[in-house]
Amino acid sequence: MDLKERVRYLQGLAAGLQVGDESPTGRVLNGVLEVLEQVATELREVNQSYSELEDYVECVDADLAEVEQGLGGEASSLTCPECGGTLEIPEEDEASAPEVTCPDCGLLVYEHREDLDTADEPEEMTGREERRRD
Repeated sequence: MDLKERVRYLQGLAAGLQVGDESPTGRVLNGVLEVLEQVATELREVNQSYSELEDYVECVDADLAEVEQGLGGEASSLTCPECGGTLEIPEEDEASAPEVTCPDCGLLVYEHREDLDTADEPEEMTGREERRRD
């Protein structure tokens, strides 16, 4: 039973008990029930508006995430071996940043080196296969 239904139930009980405006107590009780009805109506409207705003914010958040992804590009995620902190290096900074140190412990976590070539295709390894036992 929602708030509006509960107020209507109380109004029905008051009518059944024949609480009228003749006595001061009846006037107060009827006035309180009228105020409760107005509060229940306004609260229902606020809840509906809140629900609509919540849906809207979720849509805006999803759109913003798409925009951020489009603007920010990809990022490499590194974990500091010393303290376990996570660092992210934007793709555009990866080639230009000579080194990245962990802001928490100061350890050199990433170093860009020109002398290391990256291959387009991985080389085929030859030799015998060793199986590991886990």
